[in-house]
Amino acid sequence: MTFIEQVGATGTSVQTGVNRFGDYSQTSLDPDGLTFWHTGEYISAGRKTRIFSFRIAGAAGVDEQVIGEIKVFQDGMDLIVDAHSLLNDRETHVDLFDIQGRTISEKVVLPVQSAFNTSINVSGLAAGPYLVRIGNEHYQRVIKVMVQ
Repeated sequence: MTFIEQVGATGTSVQTGVNRFGDYSQTSLDPDGLTFWHTGEYISAGRKTRIFSFRIAGAAGVDEQVIGEIKVFQDGMDLIVDAHSLLNDRETHVDLFDIQGRTISEKVVLPVQSAFNTSINVSGLAAGPYLVRIGNEHYQRVIKVMVQ
């Protein structure tokens, strides 16, 4: 990478004798699409944890491709997936996952004129966050939804 390194916290020692480095660290992308958040342990007069954010200046070399307009919303006991202006009319997977990544529902739809509308029955599911993944070999999008 050609980006300038940033230091979130400077430690004074290293961990030795165990093979557990990184078990309690995470880096994730903020919903703003620009800010990264990181939390991790370091050693400085004992174990400590630091949370910090950073941005990579300029383009990171990854172009986000607009795959169309996709809306997911709940209507009664169904999640409605409404997609328009997709990249192609190839078989498209519409999958529902719980927040831990376990598959709840899988289906394949065939868009017509780069659009489709389908539903996923959510009766019997606990209220809370779920993930809907829409895509095929040319694109993918994941949308977080709240089931009521």
